[in-house]
Amino acid sequence: MKPEKLSGENCKAVTINLVFNQRKIELHFTRRGYRWLCRTLLVMFLLLGVTFFHVQQSKGLAALTLQKQDVQQTKELVEQYQAEMALLQQQNELLMKFKEEQMQQLEKKLQDVVNTAADTLNKPSLKNLVASAAGPTAYRGTDDIDKEIQSLQAKMDEVEKTLEKYADALNAFPDKWPTWGNITSTFGWRRWSSGWVDFHTGLDITNSCGTPVYAAGKGVVIQAGRDGSYGLSVIISHGNGYTTRYAHLSSIAVKVGQTVLKGDYVGAIGQTGFATGCHLHFEVKLNGTLIDPYKVLP
Repeated sequence: MKPEKLSGENCKAVTINLVFNQRKIELHFTRRGYRWLCRTLLVMFLLLGVTFFHVQQSKGLAALTLQKQDVQQTKELVEQYQAEMALLQQQNELLMKFKEEQMQQLEKKLQDVVNTAADTLNKPSLKNLVASAAGPTAYRGTDDIDKEIQSLQAKMDEVEKTLEKYADALNAFPDKWPTWGNITSTFGWRRWSSGWVDFHTGLDITNSCGTPVYAAGKGVVIQAGRDGSYGLSVIISHGNGYTTRYAHLSSIAVKVGQTVLKGDYVGAIGQTGFATGCHLHFEVKLNGTLIDPYKVLP
């Protein structure tokens, strides 16, 4: 087998100088060898990038699965505490009603005793004497009811505090749709009509410019303004590692540092930045890793 003769541009050498610890190393390549080296390195970097992305996605989805389980458990606990609260309120209402009935009966009996004694002895001054003696004795029977009512109210206060804590956690979880419209682009790789392929980092929801956009969960606004290709953009930090982005807005209704609740108005759909039409670009990150918004939205 004859060795291949290099001619033309293949004979032209490419030299790469590497310096390590002030020592110079020269690497010589032909044009063909240099092109193959560049292609090989490019493929390696692409493979490393894709591998790193998938590893980060796997970590993000694993964390998301655990948090969604926590959210489901929290919802179940909230339902249990709400049922307990309703039962306690019902018991409290019954006790209050029972106490009121007891008081009315005692007052009626006391009045009957006083009237009978006064009529029998024909001494009107006896009314005050009997009332002062019998009054405390008559009402002493409601002390136990008062103690039970106080105990129920203490339990109700405790349940209410627990409900507020769980409700706050549920309010912060970004599971509310930020707006309505048609989904024109989902999370993941996509191909343009020109043949260009890129990775889409969120959901594109198309609707008329000016359509309201709402916070997906309770949080603090950490970015509000123009942001490169995103145009007018809002980023909200929800805690527990979650952030959401609302991009291509036509207007912004919040400012950095502001606390918003789930469902609060944050802006309006627009076409700012790199956008081919009126739509909202909605992103979700968990611990800094982009995740598919469909994983958190109902």
